[in-house]
Amino acid sequence: MSGPSVLDPVTGLLAETARGGPPLEFAVGTGRVALPPSTRGIAVHGLELLPHMAERLLAKPGAGAVPVT
Repeated sequence: MSGPSVLDPVTGLLAETARGGPPLEFAVGTGRVALPPSTRGIAVHGLELLPHMAERLLAKPGAGAVPVT
């Protein structure tokens, strides 16, 4: 579920629908979907209710590009 064949189309869809604006991902979790677009320069923002999931995201490389609330 986190390979390029799954995430590349999602990243493309986010870029297209964002139209230059920053997308917001609800339940960002570990960043599986939020991190790939951020590497393409798309300013993704995440919301996460579970602190342990946000901690897993923030421990990943590139996580500093994805603000999490």
